[in-house]
Amino acid sequence: MSGYVEHHLSIFRPYERDAKHEDQLTRAALIVLKLVPLAHAAFLDLAKCYPLSALPRPRFAMQTEKLVPLDPDAEDPELAELVSVFLGPHENLVETQEPNLASERRARYDGVIEYGSRLLVVIESKLYANASDQQSLDINTKGIAPKKKRRVPVRWQELLDRWWNLVELGVLGPAEKEVMNDFFNNAEENFGDLLPYTDLERCGDNRGRRLRRLRTILEKATGFSAEVRDVLGHAGVKFPASQVVAFDRVSLYIEGDNLIVSVWPAELAPQYKRVYSDPERAEALIALTENPAWQVNANLYLAYWRASGPQRWYPARHVPGPAYVRQWVKDFHDHRAGRRPREDVNDPEFRHWLVEHKYAIQAEMESLDEWANKLPMDHFDIRPSIQVTRSWQLADAVARDSTGQLTAEVHDAINEVLAALDEPRLEDIQS
Repeated sequence: MSGYVEHHLSIFRPYERDAKHEDQLTRAALIVLKLVPLAHAAFLDLAKCYPLSALPRPRFAMQTEKLVPLDPDAEDPELAELVSVFLGPHENLVETQEPNLASERRARYDGVIEYGSRLLVVIESKLYANASDQQSLDINTKGIAPKKKRRVPVRWQELLDRWWNLVELGVLGPAEKEVMNDFFNNAEENFGDLLPYTDLERCGDNRGRRLRRLRTILEKATGFSAEVRDVLGHAGVKFPASQVVAFDRVSLYIEGDNLIVSVWPAELAPQYKRVYSDPERAEALIALTENPAWQVNANLYLAYWRASGPQRWYPARHVPGPAYVRQWVKDFHDHRAGRRPREDVNDPEFRHWLVEHKYAIQAEMESLDEWANKLPMDHFDIRPSIQVTRSWQLADAVARDSTGQLTAEVHDAINEVLAALDEPRLEDIQS
């Protein structure tokens, strides 16, 4: 079922576009649809259309202002169904929106596939999630009146994942496999952000795909929407303060040869009261380190209201984590945490206390002076934060993600730290 192909889709003719232009990916995808029936069937399945085996021989067009004319010799020249497929990286698009076939816009359709009078697929392709999907809703049919019409969003990532699976399953013929390998080699070079990221092994060393995979793992592990912080390379989830008190966020990230899940208890007043007011709770947190995969680290810093990370003063970590937590149980009861007047930052007694408790060393006082000179408020806050991490060797994490174990282990790790701090389990937290 090779199908008719117009000149834009011939791999033997040059196509003059920038290699990274969306039209290049659309063209490559249409060539795959033409040459690899199983890939074509996967596309139709995602678009919720009839199976390829139940449809007439397809006719392809690309970058055309006209929809493919129907065959006047067909048994039923009236079009049964028009499906507008919006092919992009977008998430959570509304599938129930119907295309407006009365649109009079002068359209240039990215791709059109006609299956006799049974089905007409119109493709609008985008590479970026901030691109509008409106063109997939405004279809100027120029007189074609289908009996049924609908719009279906299909994510590039899902389509490419289906196609990748075909290669891995070994179900393609030698020529088909060669076509698919060429397609993915081109996509890797020019459209890497759209390639499958259904496990860390597939992501390879591509930072963007890794981050999205980490986001997916964290979302599945917690049941909450996660965000990606590109600057830090973290995927992060925020918990509702009304349900989790001791910390407000969890992050998942790759650092060197390790995959790390991290939480930061005891930053803000309600949080450090929760952690340090009960010595048994503090000891339960320390007990996590009986497993060498867990670490509890000092994370003291000085800040002010709404100070971002670069606007805070972080001394190096001089006290082992368990000793730091136990010391802060006492210092909390001595009212050392919390807000202080601006002048205290230069008080010799305060600085002596920092050094005596090994929260800082004398050599760091110069950087504290610099921070104090830029302090924009008449107060500052002492935040006795802790960083709690659970790590996996990256190679082990990659292998576990391939077998589906990693998400469950991230889920269990977060539940362990929640339990240590007398917080509800993930299953009991409502998003």
